[in-house]
Amino acid sequence: MVDTIDFTIIVCTFNPDRRLLSRCLDAIVRLDHHACTSEVILVDNRSDPPLAELKEIRQFRKKRPDIEIIAVEQQGLAYARVAGIKRAKGRQLVFFDDDNEPDVDYLTELTLLINRYPSVAVWGPGSVDVEFVDGIDPRLALTARPVFQGKEVQETAFACIRSWQPCYPFGTGLCLSRSLVSDYIAQFEAGRLTATGRQGGSLASSEDVQLVMSVIAQGYAAGVAQGLRVTHLIPAKRANLPYMLRLAYRSNLSFHTSISEVIPDYRRTVSPLLHRPRRFAWRALRRYISARLKNNPSKLVDVMNYIGSMSSLYRLFERKIPAIVTFVLKQARIY
Repeated sequence: MVDTIDFTIIVCTFNPDRRLLSRCLDAIVRLDHHACTSEVILVDNRSDPPLAELKEIRQFRKKRPDIEIIAVEQQGLAYARVAGIKRAKGRQLVFFDDDNEPDVDYLTELTLLINRYPSVAVWGPGSVDVEFVDGIDPRLALTARPVFQGKEVQETAFACIRSWQPCYPFGTGLCLSRSLVSDYIAQFEAGRLTATGRQGGSLASSEDVQLVMSVIAQGYAAGVAQGLRVTHLIPAKRANLPYMLRLAYRSNLSFHTSISEVIPDYRRTVSPLLHRPRRFAWRALRRYISARLKNNPSKLVDVMNYIGSMSSLYRLFERKIPAIVTFVLKQARIY
């Protein structure tokens, strides 16, 4: 059977901020469909109240009657995405979070990229504008933007290298070929890929990393393009330093393990990056104390990025986290 739908837009959500969800859905309605077609699948990952009962969904259905809502009981973004993929009929899968607002020409830009670069099977936005919908402390604004994936690339870039590259896209606005995800689904359902993504209030991640690397493992490239633009909407409950520190740590914690599960020889690539326990402990403690004494939010985020990334390597090589590092995490109220 020939696929007649170009794009399946999949939005996975759990207890969404209804203001942000409304803006996400309105942006999907506004998407330009010149020379392309789409369907929309909303995956409800145990929201209370259920997604189908929300006024915003009823209004969206009037504008997109073809919408399909799937209820997934197993919490975790990866479970929700797999369920959406299985119901998809589009040749390409496009993932938006419920706090994403894609630019009107997102699909038309993807169509141009897919036709121009057939060896690139994964695309993501080169422009992510972070909007703090309830405002933010001005002292945190510059630090917060990269924490929430804010970026602005100057040119299209892609690669096919079996370790993570700066041009590889994360989950926001991710697009990949549906024909290449069957291996990811098989490995995930067999329990060989363990990154389940965020579960409830958890900030665990890296399921998007495994999606991207599973395509890289098949010999295709992944990249970002400046013509793909998304606005990331951040409410007050996330626009604060304690949340940002937890996010910086948690988003790094499963990173290296997740890649290694897809690319087994990755262990050899990153083994030189592993710091000995004494170096890891004192570097984390020294940086944390310095950042606290200087009241420097950017340096505190850097410390949590470092501890999360190094802890991920320790997990990969089955090393025990030094007690001093655990102490720093407790002081930062990460635990």
